[in-house]
Amino acid sequence: MINTINTGMSGLIGYSKGLQVIGNNLTNINTPGYKGVDQQFASLFSQEGAQNGTGTGSGLNTLDTRVNFSQGQINQTGRPLDLAINGLGFFILRDGDTTTYTRAGQFEFDADGILVSSDGKSRVAGLGPGGMLQDISLSGLQNNAGKATTSIKFDGNLSANATADVTVGPVNIFDAAGGQHTLALTFSKTASVPPATGNNWTVTAKDETGTVVGTGPLQFSTTGSPQITANAVQLNFTPKGMAPMSVKLDFSSGVTSVTNGSSSSLKSGNVDGFAIGSLRSQTFDADGVLTLNYSNGEAVKGVNIALANFDRIESLDEISGNKFTTQSTAHIGKAGTSLFGTIGAGVVEGANVDLSQQFSNLIIMQRGYQASSQIVSVSNEMIQTLLDMRK
Repeated sequence: MINTINTGMSGLIGYSKGLQVIGNNLTNINTPGYKGVDQQFASLFSQEGAQNGTGTGSGLNTLDTRVNFSQGQINQTGRPLDLAINGLGFFILRDGDTTTYTRAGQFEFDADGILVSSDGKSRVAGLGPGGMLQDISLSGLQNNAGKATTSIKFDGNLSANATADVTVGPVNIFDAAGGQHTLALTFSKTASVPPATGNNWTVTAKDETGTVVGTGPLQFSTTGSPQITANAVQLNFTPKGMAPMSVKLDFSSGVTSVTNGSSSSLKSGNVDGFAIGSLRSQTFDADGVLTLNYSNGEAVKGVNIALANFDRIESLDEISGNKFTTQSTAHIGKAGTSLFGTIGAGVVEGANVDLSQQFSNLIIMQRGYQASSQIVSVSNEMIQTLLDMRK
């Protein structure tokens, strides 16, 4: 009967641990990146009498817990630096010499411009040259340098019936330092001189000071399309305090000169230069590439966020903060390749805890605990009966 009490106690201890595991799973049901844990059990067998077939069970053996690494539900957050891996892989976090792995992609840039986890301590690893891990930093990326304009494309119609000069502007261009300048264009109709046919125009460009910075012919065929030999005007513009710059006024496509009343619809289109821009937002694309958006409309690509995968995912040991460590070798790479899933931005992976399954397990654990408790109680009563018989 003493052995029976020990058997019942093993059940009480085991089911207590099982209840603790279920309680932890339920508590973390809203924790991003949390992976549910299952308590493993096995039976204990008494070796006494085993050789002659009279061995008996001696209780419940509580084994190690097992982590469920299945993917949790992807939830929208709207924060551009909240990331989720749709598929295989773990984010890599570094804190000094310690490397950990997580599926909880709640990141932010700290005061030094380094991408860190939500605890503000662990740095998120990116892929550097040669596949080496490096910090993901905004150093030197707070501003986007301006680009000088070299070409302006136009579209629309210069009316063949125009009786007065056609003005287009203001047309904004940019110098090498990103400074903005304004041009005003005047289109004056001229007589066709053989062998030219169709409509001929003279284009005159003036800067914001009224200085003529370029002039040239613009010729159209009888069908109203630009002539190859005179479909652009080259400007030689020298902004104050800046080096000379050459700007091409391109009318080669999208521009016509046909009869359409006396009004013209010609306007400037694509300008290939831009001003200096300041950093407005940061996010990651589906391949895990850092994308920086600037106030000048430019988007610049940065480094890849690094992902890790493992031959035996069971080798990962859970620690606090939804992080894992391992002694195994990690395969390092980037999202969108054969070993890794894709990255979603503005979302996080939720806990993979099945609420209904956990409550079912909770009832089973409770019944097992009650049964083990009853075994101990009955055994205790039987021992008490034996002691009373000796009186």
